[in-house]
Amino acid sequence: MKQLQLLRYTINNPDWFDKVQPELFNPDNRLIFNIAHDIHKQGLIPTEQSIIYIQPSLTEKVTDVFKQNQLDETTFLLIKEELRLIAVNEFIQELSLLYMQQPDQKTLQSNTELLNRLLLSEIPETVGLGTDFFNLLEHIQIEGHSLSSGLQFLADTGSEPEKGQLMTFMAPSNNGKSTIMGDMCRKMFAKGYNVLYFAFEETTADFMLRIGRGMLKKTQHEYQNYAIEDLQRKWNGAEDKVGRLTVVTGVSVSAESIQSVIEENEAKYETTYDAIFIDYSSHIQLLNQNKSNRDDQVISKIFRSLKQIANTKGNEKLIVTAVQANREGYRGTLGAQNAADSLGGIRESDLVMGIRMKNITSAEIVTPENDYPERLQGIFEINTIKRRKGTLPVGSKFYYEFKADNNIYKIDNETVTAQLETQWEDVNLSEDYLNELNNPLGI
Repeated sequence: MKQLQLLRYTINNPDWFDKVQPELFNPDNRLIFNIAHDIHKQGLIPTEQSIIYIQPSLTEKVTDVFKQNQLDETTFLLIKEELRLIAVNEFIQELSLLYMQQPDQKTLQSNTELLNRLLLSEIPETVGLGTDFFNLLEHIQIEGHSLSSGLQFLADTGSEPEKGQLMTFMAPSNNGKSTIMGDMCRKMFAKGYNVLYFAFEETTADFMLRIGRGMLKKTQHEYQNYAIEDLQRKWNGAEDKVGRLTVVTGVSVSAESIQSVIEENEAKYETTYDAIFIDYSSHIQLLNQNKSNRDDQVISKIFRSLKQIANTKGNEKLIVTAVQANREGYRGTLGAQNAADSLGGIRESDLVMGIRMKNITSAEIVTPENDYPERLQGIFEINTIKRRKGTLPVGSKFYYEFKADNNIYKIDNETVTAQLETQWEDVNLSEDYLNELNNPLGI
């Protein structure tokens, strides 16, 4: 019964064909699995009739598969893991008997490879036919492949993030990862891109408030005191001028289910997302993993999974996430060595930016009622840790004002940026300095 349920789910969700080991099934079910997989690889949809047409002798068994009720993904993953462990135990017993018979080297190698496949919680994606160099159409990048991030220093450098890429922000705790990612998300949404945002450290209302007040340039108090009629009036007609923004909230998400969540939301909202934000990577869990895996191996696998989702052929997306910097990250400009848990996320990413934030303290007494959008809350240092493409220098630094309207504004005053770069740790923010920064510079 469980094998049939696993088969039905895999056939209905063909992205799993390359991630479910055929060895989980008995011979008849394995044949059905392989036939359905072959049909899918031809760009066709495996159906009950098509599988029976190819293998009429399995008519009754194929019918039993398609009679199964559809599983939810959590149950599917639990059944998949249960069958994997059963298959591993059975195969080890078979190997023990085989070793007693002193098999040849080729047989040993073949069986070792099969065991390794079963020990993997998820089979890596397979590769197929390559592309000939003289297929010159493949030399041309698809128009619109590059996305405008809203970060001015990336514009015209060739280093703007692209669909198919993984972009990662690194920052110490409470240094603005969510703020920067939210600002980038908001600007992309305003430019007409379709964005799906996984927000795990705030409620849906909190996230919507952050995005909404940033777009209208209001303080939190101003925006949250709008009545529903006020919001309807202010956003009237805006839906046709922006992209689509969808937020998913919760405690965590599994690496194995991210693709399904994306597809479910694309189907529900009849859209295709250009960018996926995940705030942030520590909330991504790996359901199927060997207990012997070290933390760095798990993190590497999570980021490899994100990269594979981003680079799905024909459905490429930009994926943006964040990692925590270690304690040393508080003491200086960030580099790859400051990754708190593993360099795996940095290795898999195409563009990595470091973030540090300096909060602004002032003698001015600010209450929610007398707060104003232009009030300076902090300064961000954003630096380039890694980039695969373009001319943006690795190690370059840029400074942004963070205002009470929840927007960030690039500081272009060279005197100010020079002072920030040389005296970041102990810079004295005098009244003159604050006044100089307090002029909105535009986005």
